[in-house]
Amino acid sequence: MKLVVIFVSLVFVLGCAHNSGVFPIDGDQFMVSNQGHSFLASMPKLRKEASDQASSYCRSSGKSLLIVRYEDAKGPFVAGNFPRTDLIFKCR
Repeated sequence: MKLVVIFVSLVFVLGCAHNSGVFPIDGDQFMVSNQGHSFLASMPKLRKEASDQASSYCRSSGKSLLIVRYEDAKGPFVAGNFPRTDLIFKCR
């Protein structure tokens, strides 16, 4: 039982991500950076979380999201180089 609790806790922590929040980068462009806390983080999940936050940000000002590009970290994902995506976007 103790092993199950440890395993479930580990999976929960490994699935979490650090999100930078939205910040302006150039004129009408913004960026959200989303990084996993381990090498096991899923890039598609990180991208979805970043785009959800960007979309919410744009909706709050009555606009829609226009994705300019994603910039993904390159592997290998070891020794602190964890999966990360930077979403560059505009609100239109």
